[in-house]
Amino acid sequence: MKGWDAMRRGRNYQYRIVSEAGLRPSAEPRGRHGRLPRLLSDLTFPLYVVQGMWTRLRTPRLSPPPGRTGGRFAGHGAEISLLVIGDSTVHGIGTERQDDTLTPSIARRLRDMTARPVRWRANGFNGSVMREITDYVVPNIPHGGWSHVLLSVGHNDAKNFHSRRRFERDLTRLIFAVKARFPDARIYWGSLLDFRKMPNLPEPLATIMDLRADTLSRIGWKVCREQGVTVLPAIDLVLPDHFSCDGFHAGPVGYNVWARHIAECLARSEFAPPRPQPVRDEEMATDDAGERPAVPSL
Repeated sequence: MKGWDAMRRGRNYQYRIVSEAGLRPSAEPRGRHGRLPRLLSDLTFPLYVVQGMWTRLRTPRLSPPPGRTGGRFAGHGAEISLLVIGDSTVHGIGTERQDDTLTPSIARRLRDMTARPVRWRANGFNGSVMREITDYVVPNIPHGGWSHVLLSVGHNDAKNFHSRRRFERDLTRLIFAVKARFPDARIYWGSLLDFRKMPNLPEPLATIMDLRADTLSRIGWKVCREQGVTVLPAIDLVLPDHFSCDGFHAGPVGYNVWARHIAECLARSEFAPPRPQPVRDEEMATDDAGERPAVPSL
């Protein structure tokens, strides 16, 4: 990256980016627990089972919000087409409207940062693990000519205490399936969040689950490096009010903060847009259903 100029005007970020050709290799993630997460994660499994069952029983089950799962924000220049595939984080669990969920929030941020039109689609399913997404979700997604595909997966695999070997195998199969269906798209994978910051998880369960997530994040980075997938770093700033009432999934504030983090990572890595021009929400094009949905201001 040769230059990075960020200017804030009102409530919108605007970026002028001059980048080197192509994407930089993803840097190896820093471990949150030093060199011992693998051993400690295995040793604490019995405690995970006991405390995990009690936590699941007292956690409320939330339903996905109603609303469109695809749309388009108008802009100027070449269109960015963003497909996000994943679990409950993509399904929007924790919000009451689809417009407040992760995917449209990323698309809205990208539109504001680059001034380009952004077409988006969310394909997420509550409780799904990578194997289910590979077998049942990816084969049924329309080709659509997507330029960017974001995989928000792995949290349920870590929560379910999947083994390292299974995680590596399932993530590899998922990447193969996505590449085969969308060969021209740039693919991204988001590192696993810190489970210790989730208000619903008591100690030591939170640390035990994060030990597993930390181990699997390192494996995920190695798989992505081998397969040419860009790894987005996990967001550092996570506060209690970023979560929904279940204390596990993000709420509207959390999704907005998370979307800004992802959009900024994408912008830094590859976009070199012209100087942004103001784009009003009234100029937003109709979505796939032919409706003109209202989009909340940032």
